[in-house]
Amino acid sequence: MRYFANTDGNLKDFVTSQTGELSTALKQSRRGVYSLYSYENRAYLSTCINPHGNSTITSDEFKRNLMVHDTRIDSVLPWLLGKAEFRDKRCLWAHLSMPLDRNILTQDTYSDLETAWSNWYDYWQSNYPEIYAFGWGE
Repeated sequence: MRYFANTDGNLKDFVTSQTGELSTALKQSRRGVYSLYSYENRAYLSTCINPHGNSTITSDEFKRNLMVHDTRIDSVLPWLLGKAEFRDKRCLWAHLSMPLDRNILTQDTYSDLETAWSNWYDYWQSNYPEIYAFGWGE
């Protein structure tokens, strides 16, 4: 898990920079969008857990999420009072991995990652790091 305090939410580019290529499957669930891929005998699940709304992978998804959640009155008031940034550009990058085993189907490994991520997402939505004045977390 990595904490980004001021990001555009573009995890696809970050993953590509780490692996050199990205053959990934973008998946949608009730929790949002996440990426499944394999690299060097490991299966990975990556996503940006946002402080509000669903998880995202691309900067467009991240920006749409900001527009929906950061323009609510309960978000605007702290900004007007100088207690918070107008846009909450934080992201908890969940980057889970498991080794690929020849005796286990890759899809089964992906399924295990998805199950772990569902629990991880639910935990972090309820325990997101607090934001302090001007968008900086602890």
